[in-house]
Amino acid sequence: MILRGAKRLQLSEFWRGAGSRFLPFADAATEEHARALYARWFAGADAGQDFVAAVSATIAPQGVVHLGNGDTGNRRTLRRMFERIGSAIHDLQIQIDEVYFDGPRVIAPFSMSGIHRGRLGIYAPTGRALPSTGLLLARADEDGNAAEVWLYVAP
Repeated sequence: MILRGAKRLQLSEFWRGAGSRFLPFADAATEEHARALYARWFAGADAGQDFVAAVSATIAPQGVVHLGNGDTGNRRTLRRMFERIGSAIHDLQIQIDEVYFDGPRVIAPFSMSGIHRGRLGIYAPTGRALPSTGLLLARADEDGNAAEVWLYVAP
């Protein structure tokens, strides 16, 4: 369906319109903080951490992780989610497709693929290549940590 005449919103306008219940923030973090957070993700990966560990290491001590299924938790929640995926999809490869910055937020759509050799939720192993996509959103705080992370993975 194509909507004609609909106003196009900038991402920041959408978030402001959604109010604090969607992406709350009370600090003065800026796009500079978001860019520094993103740089830390890749510095960790360049130092030998896997990408998920690098992202997890940047989550603030009181940081919150929101998963696409509605679960919330902390950095361990993010780690456990990818451990489940990695145990089912062997040779898991994650590639950041693009990255966007909007104020203190990092938006990173990604692709992942691997061989489906273990149970993944309700899906039995198929032995086939299993491509998928996802979206990682993070809100940086003034210290350059991730105050909040949202993770969505397509089934």
